[in-house]
Amino acid sequence: MNDVVVIMPSIDVKESTKTMNQLIRTAGMEADFFVLEDKKRTGFIKTVNEFVKQTNYKYYVYTAQDSFGGRNWLKLAWEALEKSQKGLFAFNDGKWAGKMAGFGMVRRSWKAPFFEESYKANYADVELTMIAIEEDELVTDLRSLLVEVDFDKHLRSVQMDDKKLFAERKKNGFDGQVKNKEILKLFY
Repeated sequence: MNDVVVIMPSIDVKESTKTMNQLIRTAGMEADFFVLEDKKRTGFIKTVNEFVKQTNYKYYVYTAQDSFGGRNWLKLAWEALEKSQKGLFAFNDGKWAGKMAGFGMVRRSWKAPFFEESYKANYADVELTMIAIEEDELVTDLRSLLVEVDFDKHLRSVQMDDKKLFAERKKNGFDGQVKNKEILKLFY
């Protein structure tokens, strides 16, 4: 077993396998790679958290079936976490440029499982990022590209229930984990 695992929850295994093969070829280092078929349709967040609960890797990369990795994307992330000893690496996803971990790499000893399970599909990564900023656990390397390729994303809205939940959780600093008011003003 490797210290690093890349996990991709999926409802389209064929497409996810194609994506994962590209990520393996461009990773720049050895790791374990898993497409996690969400047969019960529990969603991305619960699928990731369940895998984390059942395994014991040092680092977990969460990504989606519509991602594309640049050259050495994983090696650069791993090196940044090893050097910094921080808890969360935010990939340059082409949208947030490492300021928010839409796709991320988490050190298990920092936070496991790492997503708040009340969310269905959106905002769990935003909450995780804000906690990491509060705790000075966020690191990035803009050379590490893990980009979302979703040509129709602009046609879809976020889940409104998740947006409302995020606003509610933000009011109490995500169960008191974020106290800095400037951090609470970030991201929406």
